[in-house]
Amino acid sequence: MRVAADIPDLDLPARDFTVYVKRPDKVKIESTGLVILPRDVLLLGDLEGHLAESARVVVNGTTHEGGRVICCLKLFPQDTASRDRVLLWVDVERRTLVRSELWTGANRLLAVYWKHVRVNDEFWLPAEVKCAISGGVLGEAQPGSITVTFADYQVNTGLSDELFTDREH
Repeated sequence: MRVAADIPDLDLPARDFTVYVKRPDKVKIESTGLVILPRDVLLLGDLEGHLAESARVVVNGTTHEGGRVICCLKLFPQDTASRDRVLLWVDVERRTLVRSELWTGANRLLAVYWKHVRVNDEFWLPAEVKCAISGGVLGEAQPGSITVTFADYQVNTGLSDELFTDREH
């Protein structure tokens, strides 16, 4: 994977790193520099359970993009007084995210654009995730973007549990 930021006045060097994931809950990141990624991002956590407990989901319609049927979903917090929401555009056939947006009131804080690649003729996995960040979201920073690229997928290779043990003292 590679993470690269393009945010004015914020000096974040691009980082390359390798991620190992073994379901249900093992993650290991190898990098020569500091990389911060939440485990739930890589494992996707219990997304269905989290949505059922924390959100109301409304189908907001369908559209066509590039010959594909795309369904738009609105997610609202269970707290009906909140004006926060998340919009998700999902490729209906592939069941992959195409775009997502995080809103608070009339302000879009973040837009995320997803590109996927077919791996092993079986899985649609992210090839690139680009986050467009509105100004002011990261303190005083100007609007910018963070791009995560994925390459060289190896799926179901039989990783040993020993790979995930902490060997540092």
